[in-house]
Amino acid sequence: MVRLVIVALLGLPFFTDAQSLSRAEELYYQLKATEAYAAFEKVAASQNEQDAIDAHLRLSRMDWLLYMNDQKATSRLTSLIQEYPASSDRVYAVWARMLTDQKKYDESIEKARQSMANPSSASAAYHSQVVYLKSVLRKYLDKSGELTESSKDFSEAYTMIDTLIDRSPGDIGLSGIALGYYLLNGNGPKALSAWRSYYRISDTTAYTMLRESGQLLLEGLQSWNSGKPDENKPLSVIKGLAGSGFFEYANKVAQSAHPALIVDSYIKDLRAYLDFLDAVNKLTTDFYRLTVVKKQKEKKYKSALIKEAETLLNNLTWEKSPPAFSLSVFEQEISKRFRAQYRLSEANGYFGLSYGHLVIDEARSIHQYGKSGELRFLVLDHMLSNGYSSWFWDGRAEIGGWAAGPNAILQIRSAYSNGPVRAWIDATDEAEIFRKAEKQKELNRLDDSLAHINSLSYLPGLANRIVAKARNKILDSLKLKKSGVHDLRLAFIQAYESQLIESSIFAHEGRHTIDLKDNPKMKAEELEYRAKLSEIYFAPNPFLALNAVYSRNMNDGTPHGQANYRIMRDILKWMEANKNKIQSYDETKPLLPQLDKLTEQQLKQAVNAVDPLAVSSEH
Repeated sequence: MVRLVIVALLGLPFFTDAQSLSRAEELYYQLKATEAYAAFEKVAASQNEQDAIDAHLRLSRMDWLLYMNDQKATSRLTSLIQEYPASSDRVYAVWARMLTDQKKYDESIEKARQSMANPSSASAAYHSQVVYLKSVLRKYLDKSGELTESSKDFSEAYTMIDTLIDRSPGDIGLSGIALGYYLLNGNGPKALSAWRSYYRISDTTAYTMLRESGQLLLEGLQSWNSGKPDENKPLSVIKGLAGSGFFEYANKVAQSAHPALIVDSYIKDLRAYLDFLDAVNKLTTDFYRLTVVKKQKEKKYKSALIKEAETLLNNLTWEKSPPAFSLSVFEQEISKRFRAQYRLSEANGYFGLSYGHLVIDEARSIHQYGKSGELRFLVLDHMLSNGYSSWFWDGRAEIGGWAAGPNAILQIRSAYSNGPVRAWIDATDEAEIFRKAEKQKELNRLDDSLAHINSLSYLPGLANRIVAKARNKILDSLKLKKSGVHDLRLAFIQAYESQLIESSIFAHEGRHTIDLKDNPKMKAEELEYRAKLSEIYFAPNPFLALNAVYSRNMNDGTPHGQANYRIMRDILKWMEANKNKIQSYDETKPLLPQLDKLTEQQLKQAVNAVDPLAVSSEH
């Protein structure tokens, strides 16, 4: 405290480069666009080369995605290439993404090729390849006419996806891309394999809602090897794809299907729905960009969405004439025909649209501290939008789900499917590990300094160590069971995803159903506090659950942020009272940076000791 007062009085800068970057990241994840942009610009001017590159790349993405200033983004990326040629792979990857967004596909493909030319690590090489594959696929999905293409870029990309998919089991992003390529090239068996890989299912098992689609695709794809599906089977392929959320792919198959199918009512509805999705996507992106600059008009946006909903109902096929429009009729029809679910609401302080398609709808039982209840578990995939904050964060984070009623949990599949792949890369890519090692040492030193200033603050070094501890637990437990890298990777991804769902969905959201049953008027902060205690205590991997609690939003005024802060304060109190039980505890260092020295059992004891439900169950 003394040091903080002195610095404030003297007006001297005390932020290190790493600390400044951490502050910029914090503002970014708090959705403070203007403040984050200014903070990243300061970091971009720093002497730390790696931090400056990271800041410039983030700024360039903000320029084109948030502010639609493509010219400024291009100028920044051009300067980056000239000043930091060693970072060209990352720079060209961002550039290619921007050009794809502008539908400048040939330019995008060229930038993606340049990104692949000199990768800085195995993970960077993989990222560059995925950017390239997306650019080429987008080009040919937007083309009209036959599915088969003989152009050089498509042939090169097809060969690449064939090789890459074999090395990357469990990656749903890559599997979805591969499915597009195999459909375009007319390879039914590989398309079927990619579809199964996307949903991480075997030949005989699938989510209940996907079994019909899986059977239709099995019938239509297993004998498809000639560039077009069997003349008797195209509708099976189209329905199987659309029924599992791949609407654009289904329409692409329909474009080359038998001419008689063009007038089929299912195909007409599919195309009407795709037109609706395109229109809503444009409206929503425009609304979000206006939100960034605080010029959004919520009522105007809602009215425009309702107009598109009415247009869709009028364009769908009906036995007689379309019914009179109402939102309830609209919701019923999109659910019945396309398994679509949506909500317009405020999340993280900003209004936005969440719109996706159901792939799981099942009942589960929840048991905590002698209390139990039935819970409906829903999963949305193929998201048109996942709210303003998810769009703003651009894939770095996203809304993971919400309570869809007093006894229902809704999860966004991508929020849990992409993280495990990233975790595998972080745990096993030696070049990436080496690149981050020196930065981690600096962050560890910074942790002690920050903890001296504020005993309960966000320490980036500690945050990295917490998630590394969680990753290593999974990896170490599997190494003895799996012999090959292919099997080990798939097992790691499946285990990571499963453990994350168990804690963040079943333990956390399940606790909400128990608490709301006992006290329907419980305040939001208290609800989140209790749910997060359960999230850690009932987790199969407590430090993986702690990673969601020990976040940059601690004490930010939101129910989640306040709950996170309270729990971290409780854990520190437990540590203070049990120093003698913590292995390798160092009295000369602050308390918080030593949190990762706790065992899983000690962490669970710390949260259990303050949980009102746990305490009452003991009496």
